[in-house]
Amino acid sequence: MLFMDRDSAPDEQEQFEAYQQVLLAAGEKPVIFRTMDIGGDKNIRYLNIPQEDNPFLGYRAVRIYPEFSGLFRTQLRAILRPLFFGHAQLMIPMVHSLDQILWVKSEPEKSDRGAERGKAASRAGYSAGDYG
Repeated sequence: MLFMDRDSAPDEQEQFEAYQQVLLAAGEKPVIFRTMDIGGDKNIRYLNIPQEDNPFLGYRAVRIYPEFSGLFRTQLRAILRPLFFGHAQLMIPMVHSLDQILWVKSEPEKSDRGAERGKAASRAGYSAGDYG
């Protein structure tokens, strides 16, 4: 709910604090963070995504990430920063192609401190249903 009912996207620090709290509360238990599933049926004022006839299968989630790559990278950084507080996995919603998985997996390398983020992403845990 970090991305909804607001006039601007949450910054990295706000997201980091939210994810850190979840990992600390979970203790030794693994946590699966679902990346932003916005667009489609979820009207996000600050993104100006047009309404669609079939929003549930339309332009949303991983399908909007390339257009809003800065927003997606910010979320990835915020999720990867607190990994030493616990065990996290990423679930990427609405994936329908190998190209999308490969694109998502390449994004941590493109952000600031890319190599460090890539190593953290590899520790985050990959499986077919979530982050690659």
